[in-house]
Amino acid sequence: MEQQEHRHSLIKTIGRDLFSTTGPRQLIKCVAHAIIGHHSLFEGGWLHRDVSICNILFIPSGLRGANSDKFYCKFPWTSGMERIGMLIDHGHAIKWRDLSGEAGLQRMGTIPFMSSRLLKAWESEETVIHHPLDDLESFLWVTMWVVAFHDTNKATYKEWRDAFTAPRDLLRHVRSGVVREHSYDESKTPRQRAFFRLMGNILTELENQGRSSFFATTLASPLQASQLKQYKDVAILCYHKIVDMLIEADQLVPESWAEM
Repeated sequence: MEQQEHRHSLIKTIGRDLFSTTGPRQLIKCVAHAIIGHHSLFEGGWLHRDVSICNILFIPSGLRGANSDKFYCKFPWTSGMERIGMLIDHGHAIKWRDLSGEAGLQRMGTIPFMSSRLLKAWESEETVIHHPLDDLESFLWVTMWVVAFHDTNKATYKEWRDAFTAPRDLLRHVRSGVVREHSYDESKTPRQRAFFRLMGNILTELENQGRSSFFATTLASPLQASQLKQYKDVAILCYHKIVDMLIEADQLVPESWAEM
């Protein structure tokens, strides 16, 4: 007798792309929550390594669970906060304690969103160890990509688009230049300036961390077991600083895309 199998596939929508957010305020909260998810993954021993526009989901109100705040115990100010963002696609994640192995030394990420440090190493064909700081910078570029999408000024949109699609050897310079230019544009409204200055301040914080001797020397060669604690400590500090900056700016930035 012929043996047959009957199978069912159950599919449930759990999120939408970031372009579906209602404005910068909701966007940065969504990104902050995705960063907290990245932090949880890191605490579990894994590094994502591919933060991009397709790997962060916005969770609309109708799709949010009743216990959406239970994962945020290590960020006290999120107690009771409803989760609206999540990080997905862990296909390139690797155990960060094994980063010195062959897989850990491979260049990984989506080019428009890769950190300037990784791009620079790629240009010069240098060995470099991926760090959560690199992924945190990717969250910044994802945020700016969404802003570019919603920008109604076609000339400005072209400027943003060109920044993210520039050749790899120019990308890191063009992106940061555009962020800083808009951070100090006095023609913008107070809320617009607050948003772009937030982005500029985050970029400055990440760059300052990246200039430290830890990144200049330790992460330029395979990690030793004795260096893993410092690798983690630097990461945890960066997570908290960046998430704090995003959450604190909640009421300062535009609420809707029309205000941008």
